[in-house]
Amino acid sequence: MWRPVLQAVGLRHAYRVRGRLAFSQEAVDVLGPVSFDLLEREVLGIVGESGSGKTTLARTMMCVPRPRSGSVLLEGTDLTTLHGAVLRHHRRTLQMVFQNPFASMDSSWRVSSIVAEPMVGFGIGTRSQRRNMVAESLERVGLSPAQFADRMPRELSGGQCQRVAIARALASRPRILVLDEALCALDVLTQAQILALLMELQVAHRLSYLFISHDLAVVGRICHRVGVMFGGSLCELGPTPSVYAKPHHPYSRTLLAAHRESDSLEHMSLGDAAARPFGRAKGSGCVYRAQCPRAQYLCQIEAPAMRQVAPAHVVACHFPL
Repeated sequence: MWRPVLQAVGLRHAYRVRGRLAFSQEAVDVLGPVSFDLLEREVLGIVGESGSGKTTLARTMMCVPRPRSGSVLLEGTDLTTLHGAVLRHHRRTLQMVFQNPFASMDSSWRVSSIVAEPMVGFGIGTRSQRRNMVAESLERVGLSPAQFADRMPRELSGGQCQRVAIARALASRPRILVLDEALCALDVLTQAQILALLMELQVAHRLSYLFISHDLAVVGRICHRVGVMFGGSLCELGPTPSVYAKPHHPYSRTLLAAHRESDSLEHMSLGDAAARPFGRAKGSGCVYRAQCPRAQYLCQIEAPAMRQVAPAHVVACHFPL
């Protein structure tokens, strides 16, 4: 039985924004509470529309920034309680591939220095050993060290740059990769190549992926389980075939219907959904209640807890489908 290697427990985060008065600031909730487990050697997909909190979740899992409350358990160790060298030591097994490969690299560094950066930061090997490890990392992602080690980021294509980003993430020999929209900046052909590479690496090195994406087709093809986010909250989580075949949350059904040929739903059309207010509803109730056709008074006063609706399939809804 696979065991959890990364766990989010009641994660919450808020951003401070300037209020009406120049000297005042107020906290705006953008995430939470979110709880889930990432299992050993699992690919867990996180989907949702733009602004649903996917990237905030990814960064909060890395504790950059630290969550406002809640815990991030890496193999049982709470990262939110660690600081300095101890936190850095544990981060060696948890690495991230960012959405924009060009923006995630120092444009004045060569590829060899970019890939070696985690090794230097974690104190891995000597200089000569790191040189050999950089060459191995580049070969692992399909780049020739002789051709690419001395190049600058501006001399790389989008696909090559993303391969370098993956090589850098793998340089510290992590067990878990957080992939934040790692394919969205690439053309379709390059996306397919990078996706094939990621799946080869996942099997070869027995990695666990937290795969964040807006592409439901890709998530449906590679992820063992999928979580659906709306307004910073996780509204449904379950095995990918189960969620795709029979979503139980009204938002999940709307999101999935938007990627199918039909533009109608069993009880609600996409036009109806688009006409409803956009974004997270304020207050203590369900964050989706302003857009939900099934919302009742209970949804306004009480946030729904996760309930099981099928084997390993849970949904946060008072009135699931």
